[in-house]
Amino acid sequence: VANLSTDQLQALNATLVRALRTSQIAALAPEKIGALSSSQIGGLTSTQLAAFNADQTTALTTTQVAALSTSAIGGLSAENWALLSSDKIAALTSDEISALKFHQIAAFSADQILALTTAQITALTTGQIAQLSPEQVIALQTSHIAALSTLNFSVLTTADVAALSTDQISSLNYGSLAALKTNQIAALSATQTSALSSTQFRLLNSTQIRALTTDQLTSLTTSQLNALTSGQVAALRTSQINALTATQIANLNTVQVAALTTAQISGLSADQAAALTTTQIASLATTSVVAIGTGNLNTLSPQQLAALTTDQISVLKTDQIATLSQSQIAAMTTAQIAALSTVQAKVLSAEQVSALSTGQVSSLTTSTIATLSTANISALTNEQVAALSTGQIAALRSSQISTLSQDQLVSLRTNQISAISSSQIRSLTLDQMTSLSTSQIASLTTVQLNALKSNQISIL
Repeated sequence: VANLSTDQLQALNATLVRALRTSQIAALAPEKIGALSSSQIGGLTSTQLAAFNADQTTALTTTQVAALSTSAIGGLSAENWALLSSDKIAALTSDEISALKFHQIAAFSADQILALTTAQITALTTGQIAQLSPEQVIALQTSHIAALSTLNFSVLTTADVAALSTDQISSLNYGSLAALKTNQIAALSATQTSALSSTQFRLLNSTQIRALTTDQLTSLTTSQLNALTSGQVAALRTSQINALTATQIANLNTVQVAALTTAQISGLSADQAAALTTTQIASLATTSVVAIGTGNLNTLSPQQLAALTTDQISVLKTDQIATLSQSQIAAMTTAQIAALSTVQAKVLSAEQVSALSTGQVSSLTTSTIATLSTANISALTNEQVAALSTGQIAALRSSQISTLSQDQLVSLRTNQISAISSSQIRSLTLDQMTSLSTSQIASLTTVQLNALKSNQISIL
């Protein structure tokens, strides 16, 4: 056979070529291999292809490579596959690609991988994809990455995923992103994660979001962070939220802040809580406000506290109210003070009450005033007492009235004195009665005078 001329060899039909022994195939000169027709090449068996040497393999033309049968193509050794030029690799049909053995795929060089067409990439089976080495994965073009099916992408090893370039990461489409498993997500480096676009980030599901590592999260840019939907934000584990920098916390938009769960809010560090902007504070859900730890609430600046809405103020727990500092109390708006419930007012300390401005004092509701302890009433400054409205004066309990010091009583305006009820005036002590000024006594109404006890009248 080796002595046959090219013309004689080409005259053999495919059946005769298929009948050649492997020793006869191995004896053919490279130029005679290159002269075989497509039908003759297509008739070769896997055993005959296995007999090819390096020179014979390199002699194959692109047309011949495309003519190899899918049943025989697996016979070509991995070493010989590595010898095929890029144009010959690109000539392989989709069926031929799918028929390649795992060891043949593993033998592909980076240049050969790069030469594959998107159609060939699409033809790769999941088993073949799983055999790709990180070096081969790196060689894939961005168009290759985009051509991978979701199933094929999901079988990439964590080492393969970790080898992807930032350009390859940026080229991932919805299907590829959706196919990423949690261990693949976790395998991404901070640099790779930073390469994902805002649109790509929005495509990650809750399970994938929860797989992000703290290093990945802290590497997120503001645009990436702001791309997260409220559902994605709510899906983050408390440890992930806790890993965000103060700057990242401050850059969350109001929709994202409103989506934070009570567990996430309660897990914020003091630095993170302090980083919240006044706009973010106002956007917190009432359930989230309740979840703020007393330690974090106490670290809020007066400006942050003043940003709370009246609805947010009204749901604060008593232990949260009790922990507020005097400077925080003093920073509260009159609307916030008016929003305090009677239950909340009961836990105010004397120090907190004394920190109220006259405007804040006058904004307390009559029911709130009535719930203040006698210690809190005693803590009111003369200016605060003078700021009380006639309605507030009338709402005071008799025990509160009798707690007023002589100086506090003297600070009452005449219209405030006139607002004291009959039961309230009867609760005044003799010391309090003696402290009343002439103008205050003159402002007493007939009803009030008639309500005085005999011992009170005796000292007027």
